[in-house]
Amino acid sequence: MKRTGIEKQAIQKFLKSVELFKKLPSPVLARIANNIKEKLIRSHEALYYKGESSENIYIIRYGEILLENVGGVSHVYIGSGQVLAENSLISASNHSTSAIAVIDTLVYVLDGKLF
Repeated sequence: MKRTGIEKQAIQKFLKSVELFKKLPSPVLARIANNIKEKLIRSHEALYYKGESSENIYIIRYGEILLENVGGVSHVYIGSGQVLAENSLISASNHSTSAIAVIDTLVYVLDGKLF
């Protein structure tokens, strides 16, 4: 999908608000924004399941995701600006939780090979 300059700028602005990307220089943010794919997860659909291979980093643009069985807590809810799957990607392990959309949720998907 080809994005307009305005769409790319909007993605970069959003990324600057995300803790993981706040301190990155503009050229790096631009590269990341150019490589982001969007994925709409409908309410009650899974983004991924526990045990699946972790190849991407996910950033919630809007909506809400339920993470099941996180660090001894049965359910954790996360929303806009939160990053998912970065730890399993860094450690080259499978997903340690399942991620289920609570409501319709748009996530930005980054291929882990970029990192």
